[in-house]
Amino acid sequence: MYTKGRRQIEPSPSLRSRILCEGLELEELFCDGRSRDNAPLDHLRQVARLKTVGVFRAADKHSLLGMNGSLDQLVMAIAEAMQRPHDFVEVSDLPRQYRDLTGYWLGMLRVQAHYLLLMEVVVELNAAGTQLWYFQGGRCWQASQSLLDEYDELLRKTKGWRKPRRSALLDQRNWHGRPKRDRKNGTREGVSTGGGTT
Repeated sequence: MYTKGRRQIEPSPSLRSRILCEGLELEELFCDGRSRDNAPLDHLRQVARLKTVGVFRAADKHSLLGMNGSLDQLVMAIAEAMQRPHDFVEVSDLPRQYRDLTGYWLGMLRVQAHYLLLMEVVVELNAAGTQLWYFQGGRCWQASQSLLDEYDELLRKTKGWRKPRRSALLDQRNWHGRPKRDRKNGTREGVSTGGGTT
């Protein structure tokens, strides 16, 4: 946890009440006190999508089974099945006014942020109706192949990796159709070695 070298304070009674009862909005958790730059929130939205896709990708038949169809239950199941949840929302992602809270309250804020981000993703995917849907007969949430195919690109974007370059195709036309032995036995390129009669 991000505690080294920082003072730890308890939240004000009003903030405590908001965290415990009302909950904070995503914009409050990631944009308050910052310029209109939504880059941290936009990045975390992509990470939430990556984590959601990762859970379905790892699930048997890309389905989460034993579900009742509620989005809330789906978000909780994704949060439980997520790999490496500790690297999802960092303390440094939060606005400065929240970073000095005690570890307990920082943990509460991070759990709330995880929930809000994942809920936003599943609502968006479910609304499309073609990427994530509930199958009542099987009591499961199912992800489409096109959603699963987003994984590598999302991983590249969230990690800041550059796109791999396409390797140039090595095509030596001078030797096209020639056996490999002709390339090494001293035969000059372009010289006919066919078995035609003279």
